[in-house]
Amino acid sequence: MLINSILNNKGMKRLLQVLLIALILIPLASAGEIVHVDVSKEDNFVALNERDILAFSLKGGEHKLMIRKVDVKAVDLTMFTDINRPKSNEDDNLPYYFTLKVRDEMANLDVDKDRENDATVSILDVNGKKVLLSIKEYQEKDTGDVSGNAVKDGFDIKDIGLSSIIWTVLLLVIAVFLLLFVLKKRSTS
Repeated sequence: MLINSILNNKGMKRLLQVLLIALILIPLASAGEIVHVDVSKEDNFVALNERDILAFSLKGGEHKLMIRKVDVKAVDLTMFTDINRPKSNEDDNLPYYFTLKVRDEMANLDVDKDRENDATVSILDVNGKKVLLSIKEYQEKDTGDVSGNAVKDGFDIKDIGLSSIIWTVLLLVIAVFLLLFVLKKRSTS
């Protein structure tokens, strides 16, 4: 009875259509996720999508690393250091933009501007717009080779983002059901 009264009211029918379209588009317009890690741990292998942000605390500050653009051979990154500090136009408060080649390069980050390396980041693998990266606290013995079989064996890029896919499919099924219901109702009238 409630559905019949909604479908008979033109204003409510229009509102239902707008809400249905909005529900379908929500997953498509979502911004990147923020993933928090503890860089003091030795093995921080993090899978991120393009536009996702990796947040971490180090040297008394909160820092963020954003995946700006993903390419087959390289990944563009933006580093925001000490995000809780008051903003200014000084060079030490501006973000860093850099690119890392997949499996070939690593970046040593100086997050507290003391001219000493504090963290190490490298891109281990890319699949589409998904990135597997490694981040850890800098150690003198760090070398350029941070990839390994254990990393690649434990990483299945297809499992990432499964919840957003499920929600999208669920919303599409609901939209199709409602559309069929409205069309059936119109054909019987």
